[in-house]
Amino acid sequence: MMNEFINGNDLDGGLREPLTQLTQRIGFIPTSISSLVSFAVELFTLSEGLSPSTAAVREIWSHSVRTGYLAALIAETHSDCSQVIWQSFAGGLLHDIGLLILLSQEAPPFWGVVELALTRGTNLQVLERECYGTTHAELGAALLSRWGGCQEVVDTIRFHDDPFRNSETRFCPASAVFLANLLEGGGIAQDSDGVPNAACEAYLLRLGLWDHIPYWQGRMRDLQNVSLR
Repeated sequence: MMNEFINGNDLDGGLREPLTQLTQRIGFIPTSISSLVSFAVELFTLSEGLSPSTAAVREIWSHSVRTGYLAALIAETHSDCSQVIWQSFAGGLLHDIGLLILLSQEAPPFWGVVELALTRGTNLQVLERECYGTTHAELGAALLSRWGGCQEVVDTIRFHDDPFRNSETRFCPASAVFLANLLEGGGIAQDSDGVPNAACEAYLLRLGLWDHIPYWQGRMRDLQNVSLR
């Protein structure tokens, strides 16, 4: 099962240790999730060839693998359902695929939007909606939905920056990916500076995750011990 991911290109190799560690702890990866992982590898590989921002695609990939792995660790602590844990991993791996669309189709203008968000200290998705009428989260969710991804992972992509808009009020993969992305820094999109706003704090408090933030900040060291490309 593992060989289909780790014997291909360099991007596959970045998944070796996270998948090995998760499989050893929670069991074999479900077929539905393995297909999502394969989709992510193929999509990032294709984007790397098409986008003029190859380094950015690589950076998004590394951020996505780290986010997926940390989301799985968070889910492993807050859920006893292996399906939720694997969906959290897949959701983290795929949460920024909407950025690949923007980088492949609108790279120069999109970099201007990113710089403006950084300069203003504005959430990137606010400016994306102003400029494009949609966001990278909505683009990514639409892409995975058309491809046939499961609803839990589609919703995780759609709500990875604001899970409090999700109709699911319990802990779910979107919760794990939101916190993991927050702690990981938001990646190239700078969705997050690691400091929760009032809405984020209220959401994390409601799910009982708020008091665990220092613990997960400490567990970020686990990511340094995982070989990522």
